[in-house]
Parts: sequence; C-alpha cells; structure tokens
Amino acid sequence: MLMKMRSKMQNQKGFTLVELMVVVVILGILVAIAVPVYNSVTDRAQKAADEANVRTLNGAVTAYVATVEGAEYANFNGLKIGYGTNGVGVLTGTWPNKFSGTDGFIESNPNPSKSGVTYEFEGTKFVLKNQLPAGNDG
Repeated sequence: MLMKMRSKMQNQKGFTLVELMVVVVILGILVAIAVPVYNSVTDRAQKAADEANVRTLNGAVTAYVATVEGAEYANFNGLKIGYGTNGVGVLTGTWPNKFSGTDGFIESNPNPSKSGVTYEFEGTKFVLKNQLPAGNDG
C-alpha cells in the first residue's frame, strides 16, 4: 500500500515555484507597460472631448447670433461652464433668452472632462481654460 502511494505521488504533474514566479514577473512587466499607455489614451480622449464641446458651443453661439433678432456676442460675456458631478456642466451666469433648452440652440450644458477644466466665453467664442496637458503621445 505504501508503495502504491509513493508511485502516485511521483507521477503528479504541476508547476514549480520558479515557473510561477516567472509568470508573475512577466505579468508585472505587462502591467507596467499597459498602465501608462492607458493613462495617455484617457488624457487624449478627455482633451478631445473638451475640444469638441467647445466647438459645439461656438457653433451654437454663432447660429444664435446669426438667427435671433437683436442677438449679439456681448449677450454671452461673463459666461463660464465648470465641471458638474451629475454629468451636466455648471453654468456661471445666465444663457441669453431662447439659447438653451429643448427648443434652443443647446439642450443642456456640456460637461468638462474633469474638475478644474472650464469653458469660458471671451470676445466672440468659448475657450478651453485650465486644461492639464495630455500625457506623452507615445
């Protein structure tokens, strides 16, 4: 009986500790490469979203000034949109009459990608403010 148990134990297959450690090291290297790449892609996507929001706002402002009688760019002076935690940007100031809402030129305030980023109206357009630079592109 003892001989049978001994022969069964000798036939067991498995990974040695060294083999498992090699796998752990390889996984660590892959993670060390993947995390910075992911962060860079995320930063670039947030920057692109902010730039698209500003272009959308500027298109709406231009359409408003061109189509609403008596509208002018000065109607937007002092407006600023900041990051809102509920998914809608927080507006400082008041939109001109008929600009926002379901029948307006924008339905809701675009939300900056992260806290600290704002869209501010200057002169004849909205500009992106306080945007942190995107990480390395490579």
